[in-house]
Amino acid sequence: MPAEEPSETIIYGQRPPALTRRVSYQDLDLRTKTGERQLMRRVTAAVVRACPSDSVLEKHHCRNQALRRVRPQVKQAVYNARNMTGFVRLTSTFITIPESE
Repeated sequence: MPAEEPSETIIYGQRPPALTRRVSYQDLDLRTKTGERQLMRRVTAAVVRACPSDSVLEKHHCRNQALRRVRPQVKQAVYNARNMTGFVRLTSTFITIPESE
């Protein structure tokens, strides 16, 4: 009897878990415009690394989507730094950037 060849299994509707990049801002003073600009430089660099592609259009789309998704985290971090003085810092000290979908 000939050996059966293994069949290929295809699973639809499930995506692999997204990888993320973390951008620390623990060493930045987000109360200042300089600290905020430094954080945005770090975030932008991480987005560039998270969106590799040979296609210029795909790369551009991925980067725009990632920046759109991460902007609320940046705004919240800056808000917390500027308005939560005197409170124990219980908030995160990093921004999470999801890789391209």
